[in-house]
Amino acid sequence: MSFSGTILVVDDHEHVRNALVRQLELAGHTVIARSDGIQALEAVQQYTFDLILLDILMPGMSRPHQDLF
Repeated sequence: MSFSGTILVVDDHEHVRNALVRQLELAGHTVIARSDGIQALEAVQQYTFDLILLDILMPGMSRPHQDLF
């Protein structure tokens, strides 16, 4: 049994983002990639995702929990 979904990949590092997109597409998923949190928020308003893979530490986004890392 195979599941094919729509996945949002958000990472500010291009090489990480591209590697994830490549592997997920090879697995049969539809992938939308964004490089920052603002773009990700816009994508969430435009599309429905089955899964969101999110880099938790990205420049330009408020991180009240940043002292944990």
